[in-house]
Amino acid sequence: LGEVRLFGERGAPSQGLAAFARVGAAEGRVNPFQYYVGGGVVYTGLLPTRDEDQLGLAVASALTGSHFRSAMRTEAIDSELGEVAIELTYFAAVTGWLSLQLDLQYVLNPSADASIPDALYIGGRAELSL
Repeated sequence: LGEVRLFGERGAPSQGLAAFARVGAAEGRVNPFQYYVGGGVVYTGLLPTRDEDQLGLAVASALTGSHFRSAMRTEAIDSELGEVAIELTYFAAVTGWLSLQLDLQYVLNPSADASIPDALYIGGRAELSL
């Protein structure tokens, strides 16, 4: 995991644009997805009166391993090399004790299974700090 600040707002060091990247690997003999690479950008304080809110855009790709692809071929299942997810999210600190996050994701080749259509996910979460 790596993160870098690209731009900071004058007089507000906690606000601005940051970028991140992640790379990972797993044991391909027991996990369908052997490799992961992702990255994105997050802007904190984009709206003038919303200093703690965050808007994020990310892209992630999980790649299958050769053992998984071989097993899929054995079962006559048409598989892809991996799946790709594109995510847009907005986090809002509504009060000192309530935060809301909206999330929109579009997944290409879910589960790396060619028979599954691309998927749209719309979600959200609430966080209470008591």
